[in-house]
Amino acid sequence: MLPAVTSLRTVAAIFACICLVGWIGCAPRRPIPTPPPAVPDQPPSVRELLAPLNARLEQPAGLRGLAKVTYRDAEQRGSATQAVALALPDRFRLESFSLLGVVALHVCDGGSLAAYFPREGVVYRGAANPVTIARFTRLHLSPGQVVRLLLGLPPYPVYKI
Repeated sequence: MLPAVTSLRTVAAIFACICLVGWIGCAPRRPIPTPPPAVPDQPPSVRELLAPLNARLEQPAGLRGLAKVTYRDAEQRGSATQAVALALPDRFRLESFSLLGVVALHVCDGGSLAAYFPREGVVYRGAANPVTIARFTRLHLSPGQVVRLLLGLPPYPVYKI
């Protein structure tokens, strides 16, 4: 039994040395102090603040993709997958899907709105205004506001200064 105890002590001593060297060698690093941000003499002008937004508004914008939509109101709640296609200033196409296929299709070219509900066999064609858009999409917005909001832009125009 004596040789087993000696080898166990040797292994324990080697392990203790490795831990000691690791502990000594792994001293915590202090973060490099960063100077506080410089305070400008004057606040930025309105032009400087709006420059990134104006640059984004000047780019031609459109969007195509799939979205997972979850909704809830006093009467119902649910979720659906939608295919979305948008183009500035006021054109959009929204297709809502379920497991059985297309549930609703909304197409707007700015002046007219078409809504199709295949399950009910309902087709609507008419003027695109906030009232008709709200009737079919629950968004009480104009076509341009719908597109701008879904593109991540402010729903109302920002005037250049």
